[in-house]
Amino acid sequence: MRSVLVVDDDHGMRSTLSELFEQEGFAVCTAERVREAVEKAEEKLHDIAIIDLRMGEEDGLDVLKAVKRANPNALVIVLTGYGSIDSAVEAMKLGASDYLTKPVDLAKLLQRIRTAQEQISLQKTVKHSPHQVQEQHDPIGFVVSNPKMRQVIDRALQVAGTNATVLIQGESGTGKEVLARAIHMWSPRADHPFIAIDCATLPEPLLESELFGHMKGAFTGAIVTKKGLFEEGDGGTIFLDELEAMPLSTQVKLLRVLQDQVIRRVGGTKPVQINIRILAAANRDLKHLVEKGAFREDLYYRINGIVLTIPPLRERGEDIIALANHFLRQHTTRAGREMRGISAGAMQLLATYPWPGNVRELEKVIEHAIVFGRSDFIIPEDLPQRLLGMVTPQNSPFDKSLTLVELERSHVLAALHEHGWNRTKAAKALGITRATLWRKLKVFRISDPD
Repeated sequence: MRSVLVVDDDHGMRSTLSELFEQEGFAVCTAERVREAVEKAEEKLHDIAIIDLRMGEEDGLDVLKAVKRANPNALVIVLTGYGSIDSAVEAMKLGASDYLTKPVDLAKLLQRIRTAQEQISLQKTVKHSPHQVQEQHDPIGFVVSNPKMRQVIDRALQVAGTNATVLIQGESGTGKEVLARAIHMWSPRADHPFIAIDCATLPEPLLESELFGHMKGAFTGAIVTKKGLFEEGDGGTIFLDELEAMPLSTQVKLLRVLQDQVIRRVGGTKPVQINIRILAAANRDLKHLVEKGAFREDLYYRINGIVLTIPPLRERGEDIIALANHFLRQHTTRAGREMRGISAGAMQLLATYPWPGNVRELEKVIEHAIVFGRSDFIIPEDLPQRLLGMVTPQNSPFDKSLTLVELERSHVLAALHEHGWNRTKAAKALGITRATLWRKLKVFRISDPD
C-alpha cells in the first residue's frame, strides 16, 4: 500500500486530508510539528508528502529536505499562502512536485494526488536505455534529462512567482506553450485563466477584436459589444504565440497594455483597466526583425527583459530517449494497447534522426509506431520511412570500426541491458525466438551479469 505523509499544524486540516487519502487507498501518516515530521520521514519511506510550508514559526522546507533525503523519488506537494510564493518557488527548487495555495481546494488537491499516483507508477516502470539515461519529471509533466533544458525549467521556476513578462524562444515544436503553461501553473495566477493566442492565424482586424474586444457597431457584423481575451483573462495569464507575426499597428496597442495594464475596445473611447500577465513566444529572431523594421524596437526591449530559450531536440540527445519512452506509455494507454518498450535498433534510429519538428514530431512518430506496430516492442520497421532512410554511411549511429559479428553482439547486449536481462523480452525486442537468443549468447560468450 502506498504511503502519504501529511504535515500541518492545523488539526482540522490533518483530519480532513487523512480521511481524503484513506478513501484513495493510502496508508496515512500525520505530523503536527517539523521535528516529528522529520523523524517520521526518516523512519519510513513515503510515496507522497503533503507539507504546510509555514507552521507557526517553523519552516516546512526542513521536512521537504528530510523526505527527499529518505526517498528522492517521493512526490511532494506543498501548501502555502499567497504571501509566501517565494517559499513555494524555493520548495520547487528543492524537489517539490507541486504547490497549492490556501485555502486548499480539496477537489483540486485530489486531482493532483491522482496525477501524482500516475507519476509514481511511471517512475517505477521506467525502462533505462542502453546508455542508462534516467528521465526526470517536473511538476507538470516535462520529461527532462538534458542539463541545458533543466536549466531552462529552473529559470522558469524562478520567474514564475513574479509578474514579469517573459519571452520564450525556440524552434517550432520545442514546447514553448507547454513551458508557458508551466509558468502559469507555478504562479500566484494559477487559479485564474490561461489563454493562448496564436498571432499568426488571425488577420489584423480580427486579431485586434479578439484581443481587445469591440463595441456594438464598430464594424460590419459587430451586432453586440464583446469583451476581448485580455478582459476575459483578467487576473490570469495571456500567452501570445508567434509574436513576430503580430501586425505593427497591434504591437502599438500591446505596448500600452504592457506599460499601463489598460486596453481600449475597437470602436470604444473609454479605457478599461485589466490585470494580466503576458508571456510571449517567438520562432524567429526578434532582434533581426527589429533591424529590418518588421518589429517595433520599443516593444522588443519591453518584452526582452527575461528570455527563456528552449534548445532544439537535436541538441538534447538524452531527452530523445526519455521522451520516446514517455510518449510510448502515454499513447499505449490512450490506444488501449500493451507495449513493453522500444527495441535497441529502433532507439538508435530515434537517437540519430535530426528532428526538424522537435518534440511534437517525436510524439507523432511514436504514435505512428504504436498504430502500425505488431509486437510488444517498437522495432525499426514500425517507424516512418523518413527515419529508416537516416541510416546512411554519413550518419550511421553504429561504430564503423566494428565488424558485422561485433555489431550483432553489441546489439544483443543492448537489448538485454534495455530489458533488465530478461531473455524473453530481449528476444521479442530483437525479433527472434528465445532459443535463437540462447544460441547467440553461447556463440558470443555472453553471460548474465553477477
